[in-house]
Amino acid sequence: MLLKTGSIVLRQQSRYVVRYYAAASQNLLAMKAGTTIPGLGFLKDKDAPASMERSEYPEWVNRLDKSLPSLARLRLMPEEEASDKEMLRYLKLTRRNKIKSNNGTASL
Repeated sequence: MLLKTGSIVLRQQSRYVVRYYAAASQNLLAMKAGTTIPGLGFLKDKDAPASMERSEYPEWVNRLDKSLPSLARLRLMPEEEASDKEMLRYLKLTRRNKIKSNNGTASL
């Protein structure tokens, strides 16, 4: 059974509900400049902030919707072609997997 609510698709498998989050395109997420952002008007003395033009935001904000490479993708990448960030992410993910496997065997 599939239920679609906005950008979330719910699928019921027996007793469990599995959520799939759809990746929306940049055009769907963009607000018109000057639109009040809901949920951020919590300060007593100030109005809720309004959205700005896309060009007024720092460059890193546009990269937030990009997913990071997975460990499987990093393992397939040649070491010479990997950037420093990708190498650090590879080390982080391999250490995390090692810790998880060590914790799993220690609990037995």
